[in-house]
Amino acid sequence: MHDKKAGLVVPAYNEAKTIGNVLTVARESGVFEKIVCIDDGSSDGTSQIAATVRDITVISQKNSGKALAMMRGLMEIESPVICFLDGDLLNLTAEHIRSLVEPVASGAVLATIGIFKSGRGPTDFAQRVAPMISGQRCLRKDLLDDFRVWQTVRFGIEHALNDHLKSKGITMREIALPGVSHLMKEEKRGVIQGFIQRAKMYLEILRYNISKHTRTK
Repeated sequence: MHDKKAGLVVPAYNEAKTIGNVLTVARESGVFEKIVCIDDGSSDGTSQIAATVRDITVISQKNSGKALAMMRGLMEIESPVICFLDGDLLNLTAEHIRSLVEPVASGAVLATIGIFKSGRGPTDFAQRVAPMISGQRCLRKDLLDDFRVWQTVRFGIEHALNDHLKSKGITMREIALPGVSHLMKEEKRGVIQGFIQRAKMYLEILRYNISKHTRTK
């Protein structure tokens, strides 16, 4: 990819353990015109660590949820292609990023989604059960011009993006990300707080799906 056509948004909430490596690998991949990290109200020094990685734009906001962090980052990107990566990824390489971005940047497809494979058991299992719930994705930025539910979906954002593209008749190309995983919430927050955070996430996903079906009736 000689012509940089893509911008990257990395939403992060208390990802001090991993954010530095994710941003460093993203910069070293050489495919992004601009990389933006949105610190969504972290209290563990995420912003400070992100700011040590050169050529990264770091924006801090009060805790507002993943969807609004992604929306805020999107406002900073002028490239025709937008990529999103989670801030808690493990074993991410530049080649993983290129494989996710190149099909869209080249015009071969309109959207891709990254799927964990041969990483860690729990995250591989989660992806097998629900492969389309992935924060690793790339798409034409103009496809989001009429995406209107940033304010309400919070952790239902992945489902909402999938539904949005499906409504346009767009099928995302699944891109295997061998060896990639992420820190589980229980590892990041502790067993009790991690469980609470996970339950909250699933509740927000369920709430989005219920509201979606209500709207379509």
